[in-house]
Amino acid sequence: MDRRFFICAGAASALATMASGSEDLRGAILQYGNAARQQAGLAPLPVAPELANVAQSYAALMASTGQFSHTVGGTDVSGRVRSGGFRARYASENIMGMTGNGSATSIANTVITRWLNSGGHRKNLMTRKARATGVGVAQDSSGVFFICQVFAG
Repeated sequence: MDRRFFICAGAASALATMASGSEDLRGAILQYGNAARQQAGLAPLPVAPELANVAQSYAALMASTGQFSHTVGGTDVSGRVRSGGFRARYASENIMGMTGNGSATSIANTVITRWLNSGGHRKNLMTRKARATGVGVAQDSSGVFFICQVFAG
């Protein structure tokens, strides 16, 4: 497991209440990411249902296998985007594993802040090549969130 972006922010037991809040967390990640894009003079990215499905499926795969990688299952983001039915010349993704407690907005703020402070993740979030995005959030049995945001254009 790549732990460079694996954040421990509190007790896993507090996360049990977040399981029903995955939709809130997805929305907050999208909101904070788009706010960062707008602050940089870029247009916000709309959610494409195909990309949301790709991101959610991949977050669930990472959570179910306990693997944290861009190639779980032997496919990369471009292959998953293509298989998901989204026509794109460009595809990238940001992933994160995270435990913690707090609101969806505070967790999303941590996620986006960490991505903005990482060169490669920032590049993906701020790319002009993307025309749409999708966010996925899944939780494993120990309370770890697996988060995936896909960008494609």
